[in-house]
Amino acid sequence: MFGPWINNEWQKLRVSLGVGPDEGPKLDMSLFGLFFPVFFVLTLYYACAPVPRRYREPTHELIFYILLAIFCLIFQGEYRPSLRQFGLGVSFLRSLRVWLWCLCAVGIAVAEIVVIFVVLVLLGPADSGGAGTQPGNVLAPSWFDVVSGGLIAPPLEEISFRGFLYLVMRQNWGSRRAALLSAALFAGFHSLASFPLHFTSSLLYIFINNRAKSLIPSTVAHVFYNATLLLLTIVAAKFVGQG
Repeated sequence: MFGPWINNEWQKLRVSLGVGPDEGPKLDMSLFGLFFPVFFVLTLYYACAPVPRRYREPTHELIFYILLAIFCLIFQGEYRPSLRQFGLGVSFLRSLRVWLWCLCAVGIAVAEIVVIFVVLVLLGPADSGGAGTQPGNVLAPSWFDVVSGGLIAPPLEEISFRGFLYLVMRQNWGSRRAALLSAALFAGFHSLASFPLHFTSSLLYIFINNRAKSLIPSTVAHVFYNATLLLLTIVAAKFVGQG
């Protein structure tokens, strides 16, 4: 049985980013047994649902954000962590150490973007002998996508995957397995094609967060990565359209 009404002391999340023991009192994982099947089922249903193409992406994003927000609230009620355990709060925002690690995290995000565009260039358009797709067939993201995907999604994903998921797994199974599993789940939820890239970067972000003792570095890098990639895609789509 789980829910915000649980007041058992053993159920409280005790580990924090970068400090304290790797493991602690074992936590009930029932929430995660519910969390991931719901996401997979809804994603599969949406992929098969007859939704017009122009409404597909905004609707998908809206469902995704609502689910993430709901589960974050449920996780908060279930495990009752403090902001300090995630390295969030005014004191962390004022920390030079945190912002120096933010620069490292943004550097990783820049490397990810470079890799993605290099791969796209190497693949090339289908009509030139490459293995890629026609640029004209790619729908350019809208400004709604930039705001939602660049500003709203990253904090929710960070709190869910590299916050609650990582710390609960770490308290139950230790930091190594927690890092590997949370990175694999994060990468798997985004794209199987880019799984190696997202898995590797996720492990690096977890390492940086632990060194900074805060979730801020990976969140800043995630916002930078999403917003930059979306803006570059808009510019590239306009350039291709004019060509």
